[in-house]
Amino acid sequence: MTSHTSDVIVIGGGIMGSSTTFFLQQRGMSVVLLERDKIGQKASGSSFGNLRRQGRPISQLPLANRASAVWKTLPALLGEQIEVMLSGHLRVGYNNRPELIDEFSDYARQARG
Repeated sequence: MTSHTSDVIVIGGGIMGSSTTFFLQQRGMSVVLLERDKIGQKASGSSFGNLRRQGRPISQLPLANRASAVWKTLPALLGEQIEVMLSGHLRVGYNNRPELIDEFSDYARQARG
């Protein structure tokens, strides 16, 4: 049996685990990534939720904005093109409910900072 040592062990090879591994290695750390299946093939390979900014709690927006900026630099960081398209979406309020309009307006005001 071979013995291995590393600074960090990351469990799970989805978006979070793979990106954590990548950036830790960029900072000179020795990292072992453990994944029981193929990298990015479970929830990360089928979910669009990791990229959205709209509709997130206000407290999450600074991190979501930072992540969006990183996604835009990935081809240069990785030296490969990636298959991702950052775009927006539309939230629609129905029933002409004033409180819903106020809620959307308040969220937009807070999101702008």
